Amino acid sequence: MNSADRSIALIDVALRRRFEFINTTFNLNLLSDKIKSFELEPTNIDGIDLVKLLEVINKRIEVLLDSNFVVGHAYFMNVRSFIDIREVIVSQIIPLLEEYFYDDLQKIQLILNDLDEDGEIKDDAIYRHEELEVAELFDFLGDYEFEDKRSYYTSNSIKKSSIIKVYSN
Repeated sequence: MNSADRSIALIDVALRRRFEFINTTFNLNLLSDKIKSFELEPTNIDGIDLVKLLEVINKRIEVLLDSNFVVGHAYFMNVRSFIDIREVIVSQIIPLLEEYFYDDLQKIQLILNDLDEDGEIKDDAIYRHEELEVAELFDFLGDYEFEDKRSYYTSNSIKKSSIIKVYSN
């Protein structure tokens, strides 16, 4: 049970009175051992260091939220290729991060290292955005006042370099 989910606090208290809980976190050794059982090197799956990828993502999540929100190793336990890693990121990790940061999606870009030193989107960004400019979208607003906003989305062309840049400087 995720102790960060405050919406189930009363249920959590009731369960804690009745059961023993063991605090667990992501385990890079378990992940490495599982990947090695496929006769693959966890630090070089099609050129991607899976161990470093998960470690860096989790350190950034811990800085932006706290350790209760880190990504578990189980997400990556069955990856065997770049395609598998990409699929996990797109279909599991990004939706999880969108839930965590629903009110500030730019933090996902920070976690995935998608912004350059000037805050501009990198060419190989995984999580992109486009500017929605009110003046360009509406001819007339009446008495309403709206601010421009960003629309965030996952790139359709995620390459190996897109994933490697998450943990590379």
